[in-house]
Amino acid sequence: VQARATDAAGKTSAIETTTIKMDATAPTVTVAGIADGAELDVSAVRTARVAVSDATSGAAREVVRLDGKVVDAPVRLDAMSLRPGRHLLEVTAVDEAGNQASRTVRFRVLAPTHGKARKLVDRLDDEGAVGPRLATKLKKELKAAKQAERRKDVREALRSLKRFSKLAERVDDKEVRLALKRLSRTLKSQL
Repeated sequence: VQARATDAAGKTSAIETTTIKMDATAPTVTVAGIADGAELDVSAVRTARVAVSDATSGAAREVVRLDGKVVDAPVRLDAMSLRPGRHLLEVTAVDEAGNQASRTVRFRVLAPTHGKARKLVDRLDDEGAVGPRLATKLKKELKAAKQAERRKDVREALRSLKRFSKLAERVDDKEVRLALKRLSRTLKSQL
């Protein structure tokens, strides 16, 4: 665009030029760290990294939601803290011109098995969330429950999982404690 101004006295300015960019293109949204359609076992941890780019006007804002709840990016997806089943990670971005784009990643947390539960206890032991002695006791109860289930002794499997749940109460970290108790309930419901 070019313009010139004339004042009340009739003086005319030099021609001034300015460039105006027209932006009708939505920003680009990418999510790395978890694939659409991913399946996570109970011990899995992923970090979803979000990137928004817009070559014309620049990115203005982004909103990241996990199962409808706004979360900060990058998003730590710890399967032990998510219920088994389908989950949605949604990113909505708006550029400075108001153009909007979205990206949705669907993933599933698999129902736990005794083997995956043991893998989770190992992970929590490695991270220091449960001590080695408690981890050994938790794994012992998982093994006993699995053996009882193989023998079709549901009553004994339930007792082992109840002991597992009681041991989980010793965990200081609330999120870990609740996840282990939920794990016990889920394994009981599979009997």
